[in-house]
Amino acid sequence: NVNLSAPTNATLNDGLGVGTILDDDGPPSLSINSVSQSEGNTGTTNFVFTVTMAGTATENVTVVVGTSNGTATAGTDYATFTPATLTFTPGVTARQVTVNVAGDTFFEGNETFNVNLSNVAGGGATIATGGGVGVGTINNDDAQPSFSIDDVAKNEGNSGTTAFVFTVTKTGNSEQ
Repeated sequence: NVNLSAPTNATLNDGLGVGTILDDDGPPSLSINSVSQSEGNTGTTNFVFTVTMAGTATENVTVVVGTSNGTATAGTDYATFTPATLTFTPGVTARQVTVNVAGDTFFEGNETFNVNLSNVAGGGATIATGGGVGVGTINNDDAQPSFSIDDVAKNEGNSGTTAFVFTVTKTGNSEQ
């Protein structure tokens, strides 16, 4: 408010001016990136996703993060992930979520899993259009299996047939 008072040689018809600040910023919105990397051969590999908040919140914003299977399977290809709540305090614009991916030595196709955002609360925040799912792509880093066959040399014999037994050997593991 702007107030006029005590005019000299004049009268006040309206002594109050009201200034209205119009908010031209949209509500904060949350999104998550996708991650693509090799699985490794043993142990686990950390797939680190970043949840980003665009815009400014003047109060805490929370979002629930969970996973779901794509072509990868929780508990086998990646660690079962218990949904967690991330909190963005005013001024914080990014938080990270780590999903552990199991290493193996099996040749297989690339596999995917999803990291999902849901249940946003506080600060008028929303999930950005198309930004609520991060895709984890587990890139196969194992060689295709190979096959070889041995050579066999035998005398033909004088009558009947002679069996030639060949051994086919597969080298490498495959889930296919």
